[in-house]
Amino acid sequence: SSIIFFSLPMPRKAKPTHHTSKELKAKADAALTNRGGGKSGMAQRNNAKLGFLCPQCQTAAPSAKNMLTHIQNKHAKFVPEGGNNEQAYLDYIENECKTSTPVATGAAATSSSAGKNYVKPGTIKKQRK
Repeated sequence: SSIIFFSLPMPRKAKPTHHTSKELKAKADAALTNRGGGKSGMAQRNNAKLGFLCPQCQTAAPSAKNMLTHIQNKHAKFVPEGGNNEQAYLDYIENECKTSTPVATGAAATSSSAGKNYVKPGTIKKQRK
């Protein structure tokens, strides 16, 4: 019987990885640039001005392209007067869906006085005695 000896590579030495300045700058940029997420971006997301409103279900959208996607996906059976082509849809959106005043969402939709009385869905406001 012969003994088989497996030679395993030695573990790595405790040397720090040398990052390039490009990597370090990208990392710093990613950490310090506001991308609209988290708590700080909530105001931006809540106060979005949406200039288009679906006449069928009252869903708001920020642009004609978003409204086109909404209509094609949510109202698949609907066909505008000009036929089933993109231009007919865009004409329909420009004439029927555009709102004269942008639809406000989130905090902008509720007035400052209404915010005090707002109860988050699923929570019960405790009565003061």
